[in-house]
Amino acid sequence: MKHLILPIFSYYIILFPNWVFITRSLASMTLTEDYVLTARARGLRERRILTSYVGKNSILPQLTLLAYSYGILFGNSIFIESMFGIPGLGYLINITAGTSDYMTTVGAFLVIIISVIVGNFIADLTYGLVDPRIRGVV
Repeated sequence: MKHLILPIFSYYIILFPNWVFITRSLASMTLTEDYVLTARARGLRERRILTSYVGKNSILPQLTLLAYSYGILFGNSIFIESMFGIPGLGYLINITAGTSDYMTTVGAFLVIIISVIVGNFIADLTYGLVDPRIRGVV
C-alpha cells in the first residue's frame, strides 16, 4: 500500500485545486442571489441558508465537474502510471504507442472513451435525483 501514496497524491494534486476554486466561486455566486438575501431577511440561521439554499443550488455544477474530473483522471493515468510503473490502462497505452501496436492502443482508448461517456451519462441521470426541476426532462 505504501507504493500507492505518491500516485494517489499526484491525482489529488491535479484535481483538488479545480474543485476548491469552482466550489468557492459557485458558493460566492449563489450567496449573492436574491433568495439568499430573502432568507437572511426572514431570520433563518446562516447554517440553514448554507445547507438548504446555497448547497442545493451549487451541487449541479459540482456533478458536472465530477463527470469532467472522471475524464481527466483517465487522461492523466497515462502519465502517472508510466511515471510510477504501475501496470494499468495508461501504462498499456504508453507501451503500445511506443511499439507501434496501434490496435491495442485504439482498443485501450476506446475503453477510456466509453467509460467517460458512461460517467457523463450517470452524472446526467443524477441531475434528476438532485434537482426536481429536471426530473421530467431526463
